[in-house]
Amino acid sequence: MGQELKGRIKTITDFGAFVDLNLSVDGLVHISQMSRRRIDNVKDVVSPGDEVMVWVKNINRERGRVGLTMLKPLKYKYKDISEGDALDGEVKRVENYGVFVDVGLEREGLVHVSELSHEYVKSPEEAVSVGDEVKVQVLKIDVRKKQVNLSIKALLEPPEVEEAEEAKEIFTEQVEEEFEEEPMSTMMAAAFGQLDGFKKPARRKKTPKKRKRNRNKAMMDELVSKTLQVGQE
Repeated sequence: MGQELKGRIKTITDFGAFVDLNLSVDGLVHISQMSRRRIDNVKDVVSPGDEVMVWVKNINRERGRVGLTMLKPLKYKYKDISEGDALDGEVKRVENYGVFVDVGLEREGLVHVSELSHEYVKSPEEAVSVGDEVKVQVLKIDVRKKQVNLSIKALLEPPEVEEAEEAKEIFTEQVEEEFEEEPMSTMMAAAFGQLDGFKKPARRKKTPKKRKRNRNKAMMDELVSKTLQVGQE
């Protein structure tokens, strides 16, 4: 029992499919043994002529029948794995919110789209495809619900420091440009307003760029000075 065999779908019925194993008898895969998910129609899974991998489930020598399953034997039970474990798996389904990976448990684990890469992923198809072999890390296990949350990015190298610094510089430049357009944002006013009753200055008419830059510099110098005074108290 449990022997792995390669066969070809010979005929299909409402209750399953007969598989040619190049033996004296054909094997039968019941519809319930085709997927761990519910199947309403055998035709949704296999067609005559398809090559399939099957495992021997039972043998009835008196009737000359061989019961087969297309469900790969489980590698693990839920009690065998822990959060933080690294596992090998295969992508089985791709949804808008993430991908389902077979890691050898009773049910496939979910890798949320946010756990596919350190970079922004708009659609899971950009990162993986059905059939891809992936390495995942176990994030969370719910034994009662038989659910496992996985991560691919947890086992990937994070972005280089240079890239992070570059992103920081770009952000800083954007903030400085916005500061020139408006001397003090609402957020800064709220933060610094606690220092000696500082309040956001009211908007005024546009002034020459040079004068505006000097005024902004004076404001920042004043804020820094007040901040240091508070820190020394």
